[in-house]
Amino acid sequence: MTKIRLIAALLVLGLVLVVPTLVQCQRLNDQVLTAYRVQVLNQKLSKGPISQRIIFDPRTKTYPLDQYWIGARPNDTDFSGHFRLGYTKDSLVIEATIVDDILFDGRPDPLEKYWDDDCLEIFLDPDASGGPHQYSHNAWAYHIALDHTCVDFGPSEKPAIYSHAHTQTVVSKLPNGSSQTIWTVKVALHKDNYQDAKLATDLANKAVQPAKQNRIGFALAYCDNDGSPERENFIGSVPVPGQDKNQGYKNAWIFGLLEFK
Repeated sequence: MTKIRLIAALLVLGLVLVVPTLVQCQRLNDQVLTAYRVQVLNQKLSKGPISQRIIFDPRTKTYPLDQYWIGARPNDTDFSGHFRLGYTKDSLVIEATIVDDILFDGRPDPLEKYWDDDCLEIFLDPDASGGPHQYSHNAWAYHIALDHTCVDFGPSEKPAIYSHAHTQTVVSKLPNGSSQTIWTVKVALHKDNYQDAKLATDLANKAVQPAKQNRIGFALAYCDNDGSPERENFIGSVPVPGQDKNQGYKNAWIFGLLEFK
């Protein structure tokens, strides 16, 4: 079979793999994804808040939060956001700049409908395998609250707090009545063999180093609520096909690809 005939046959069968590019890439299920590249960061200090220890090069590329997964597009004073990415020896680092005119955290219980309060949501698939993950650690949907609590569902099908072993967060609100906050989050990369019943220090739960991963699945989103019973807007970083765009918490196929270099 000639090369041209082989390619034609693959096209008919729908089995052609599309190689990721820096702008966008595709997977076998035709989900259109965004691709990111991140660079290693310098760490200024070994102690103190991570927002003081992490140094981003001012030339670091920023990515927008501009995909409206739930709700209509808000005006720029109600919400706007962008973020930049980097990594250290042991963690992915996310710095998200959020403009939100009303910061709302209406539930004292961090495990009660936390997605309906203002929060930053980090989607991670450390082995970029895709697939379902709502009640497994095949991928993660970390909800970072204003008080830095990190919550996701686990295999028990109940929400659990993963703050200490998985994320370190600083939320800095700018002074003088500004509606801008800076979320600096340092995230460990835990694979799908993570076991909730074991300590985070257990060898089976050891996080992997970003530089050894080459690429991971990644997306970012922000839940915006100005005081309603449910969040009014959910704004993400990647386009999601179809009418139901609230897929990230259960479907890792919609994540983008993040490449380390």
